[in-house]
Amino acid sequence: MTNPTPEQIRTARLNAKLTQHQAALLVHLSDSAAWRKWELGRYKMPLATWELFLLKTNQPEPRTENPAPDATQNPAPDATQNPAPDATQNPAPDATQNPAPFPTDNFSPQ
Repeated sequence: MTNPTPEQIRTARLNAKLTQHQAALLVHLSDSAAWRKWELGRYKMPLATWELFLLKTNQPEPRTENPAPDATQNPAPDATQNPAPDATQNPAPDATQNPAPFPTDNFSPQ
């Protein structure tokens, strides 16, 4: 979800049959000046406020101009094209073949 456009804000408010003052009170604003500025495009409405307004007015998220890509256009890669590595080809290293990088025997603090 992205920040709403001024048109989306105004349309959602009108769909809810609210004045700017009523819409502002609904999202816990004490004054409707901020709502007016959002509808005029002077400021961006915070995403949390937008989501709260949509939830309280029981409205779905408006569709964006660029909808999500269709999954059929870019299907998930086929697992047979890039199979998982075979554990027998690259077994886990054996600790006995590669000793610790420093000797642990005869260690004495100085």
